[in-house]
Amino acid sequence: GDTDTDKKIIRINKAKSKKKSSVIDTIVHEEMHLKHPAMHEKTVYKRTPKKVKRLSTKSKRKLYAKYRGR
Repeated sequence: GDTDTDKKIIRINKAKSKKKSSVIDTIVHEEMHLKHPAMHEKTVYKRTPKKVKRLSTKSKRKLYAKYRGR
């Protein structure tokens, strides 16, 4: 994934990921960069699995659909 904080654009390469769950991890990770641009990579990396774990199945589906086909 890649985040352009100036333009507020997140790019996700779903082709590189074999599982839907890892795409969700990437989306959450990149959205954290967008919401907290000054946060260190290590902190984002540590917080991502915790945030994903708290998401409901419905929330994960919505998040996945948000970036589908972009």
